[in-house]
Amino acid sequence: MMERLHFKPLLLLVVALPLLVSYMGYLLLSSSQQPADPVAATFEQPAAPGQPVLINKSPDAAPVRDINTILYKELLLYIALLVGLLALLGHYLKSIWVWICVILLPLGYSLLSLNKFSLSLTSFYLANLAFAVILEQLIGRMFFLRAILRWRMIICSLLGAALLTVYLRGLYLLTATPFTGSQWSQIYVPSLIIFIFATFGLSLADMVVLRLEYKKRNAAEPDNGDDEDA
Repeated sequence: MMERLHFKPLLLLVVALPLLVSYMGYLLLSSSQQPADPVAATFEQPAAPGQPVLINKSPDAAPVRDINTILYKELLLYIALLVGLLALLGHYLKSIWVWICVILLPLGYSLLSLNKFSLSLTSFYLANLAFAVILEQLIGRMFFLRAILRWRMIICSLLGAALLTVYLRGLYLLTATPFTGSQWSQIYVPSLIIFIFATFGLSLADMVVLRLEYKKRNAAEPDNGDDEDA
């Protein structure tokens, strides 16, 4: 298990790289698709039974009825920020502030995105809070687990996408929006893309931090040896 580190500017990479990779991935994917207003999901009644739910409600954008065309820009950046902060505070700094982050960050996201959902603030916040608590366990207990270090990006992306899919499915239930069986895969695929970006950025940051820490320790060892000989 990694020792608790003291805060240093280098550790900001743990937050910055997931955000940067996610945003670059968003730009890359959005440039390869037809222009659309990439807002978070807004749930309404479908036009006909069995039809995909209308999830884009921007007055200036053409209606989009395929969830695969929605890139969840706000949700993508929110998850990247949440993943980075949970790793920084929980794994590297081992600070009690990780739970403050779990409580406050979902609240901020709920306040900013509430207008896109026909939900009360309490219901929306509780759903976001539950998502953040489980994600903290996923990042804190599994992502840095030595036994799966080589496969952690794949495993955590798959599990994170499943968690996000269940979270979004819960929003369908809370808003009493019809949900068809085919929508499971329609939600899971973009959810997987979101977590691939976030975990890739976190993996890069972890690699940089570990290498620099090892170099620092190796550089200090000869000095310690010289002191003992003296």
